[in-house]
Amino acid sequence: MTCRHPSNTGQPSFPERERWLPSFDGTRRSSGHNSGTEPPLTGAGGDSAAVHDGPELSVVLAYPEKYSIGMSNLGVHAALRAFLEIRGIDCERAFWAQASAKVENDGFAGVAPEPGVADRFTDEAGRSVETRRALSEFDVVAFSVSFEGDYFNIVRMLAAGGVEPLASERGEGSPLVVVGGVCSHLNPAPIAPFIDAFLIGDADALIPPFVHAVHESAGRGEGRTEQLKRLSGVSGVYVPSLPRSEPVSPAPWAGRWAESLTVSPDAYFRNMFLTEISRGCSRGCRFCAAGEIQRPVRFRPVQEVIASVERGLEVTRRIGLVSAALGDHPDIVEILRALHERDVELNISSLRMEAITSEVAGLLAACGVRTATIAPEAGEQTLRRAIGKSVTDEVVVDAAERLAAGGIRKIRAYFMTGLPGGGPNEAAAVADLCERIQAAVHRHGARLSASLSPFVPKPRTPFQWAAMAPERDHRRAISETRRLLAGLGVQTTSAGPREAVREAALARGGEELAEVIRIVALEDVPWKAAAARAGVDLIRLVHRERDVDEVFPWEVVDVGRGREALRGAC
Repeated sequence: MTCRHPSNTGQPSFPERERWLPSFDGTRRSSGHNSGTEPPLTGAGGDSAAVHDGPELSVVLAYPEKYSIGMSNLGVHAALRAFLEIRGIDCERAFWAQASAKVENDGFAGVAPEPGVADRFTDEAGRSVETRRALSEFDVVAFSVSFEGDYFNIVRMLAAGGVEPLASERGEGSPLVVVGGVCSHLNPAPIAPFIDAFLIGDADALIPPFVHAVHESAGRGEGRTEQLKRLSGVSGVYVPSLPRSEPVSPAPWAGRWAESLTVSPDAYFRNMFLTEISRGCSRGCRFCAAGEIQRPVRFRPVQEVIASVERGLEVTRRIGLVSAALGDHPDIVEILRALHERDVELNISSLRMEAITSEVAGLLAACGVRTATIAPEAGEQTLRRAIGKSVTDEVVVDAAERLAAGGIRKIRAYFMTGLPGGGPNEAAAVADLCERIQAAVHRHGARLSASLSPFVPKPRTPFQWAAMAPERDHRRAISETRRLLAGLGVQTTSAGPREAVREAALARGGEELAEVIRIVALEDVPWKAAAARAGVDLIRLVHRERDVDEVFPWEVVDVGRGREALRGAC
């Protein structure tokens, strides 16, 4: 492979409303701004940019969803930072839709974009935002993928960008197509036929040696096959076209925390600086994949959190703290006090109910939080214990009341339908619990809403063997729960059972799903019809209890906890 210079080397035109942090001036590091003549640049973490020898390597970081969603994803920011900090990298971005779609004026999402903003960016999915070059003009097309539902857009973006979707049909002049992100950890199999290599693990640990291997291959004049063999020797890189005797282990955490490089009024979290305050979760809920793939739990030191927030305050007052377990941070009170002193407008992810004290609730409200989310998951206390969420009804109600008493005006409670071990009384139990929560928060002038989602068994969890309840059962449970909550005056939102069943198939399927994905993506055939045409039995794939000894397609990756440990946690 040879590293191609771009056919369009004009001045990049970043979206004019996007603001880069002064501590990380991304506009200096794209399309002709990485000539290697500048002094070493430093990113938000203060580390000097890595340097490689050889010709410039052009990379497009692609996110298979809207710009608004992609630039609100810290994984995208972490990967972008890792590429841009390597001198000699020409890194641009591409999205399935460059326009920002409707943003809910609620909760974490903040305020909706101004009218007309949705049409600001090009909707050409196969071109970069910065120079509108086609994906086929880059040396590397690097996708960051967080959700299984985005698999279809990977194929669409490749086709729109002039890249052959199937990896086996790409020639020597084709870009290298790689995928990183959460889905590469969970189960790379369904999209493996489209991908040359998966980058599994921490972006800061993976991307520098990956780039080095690509350049070393180019310097030796190696062809595509030899290049992939070289990449397969990099820690954390999985090349599906090559046989392996052992599973791939993720590249370990490099010790750098993720935070926004840019803020934008067109992002889902409008004009908001996002910063990670912890990684992983120690609670061990049996349905949660995030807690399994990000072990062990780590907490960002309080002074680093404050320093990160101060970087964000250079461009915006809107700060979002990102964590799987916000309240578990040992210094959360000190962090919130520091943010209050700096007059930030704070947004948060969901809160661990056991960690909500009156002081935490008051500080959240003082920082401008008006909506808080708690996640009882189930209405029945016994069912919560069965899924590994051992909180009593009293803890749930008391947490909601503390939030309301502290000044939080809207409390959102999250529940799942069709959980393993659930029964016919699930809807009534959710309604009973919500009635108690509503009575408690109403005393303080707050109101309750509920969010309902079908349970989807995920790889890497103790429930990876579980059958998903039939679509009709989820519809019935959601309908009944909504009816009961409406009688209480509780507003509800719900995820679609049809989409959840599709997610379950994509989450736990193998390479046989690639043909289904291709048909849906490129021929616009409905999901079930595409599966029938490809000979995939969705009922068996989704609604069947897996055998204890069944070999799973995702076991080509070893994230640390094996099946024996997961079975023991059931």
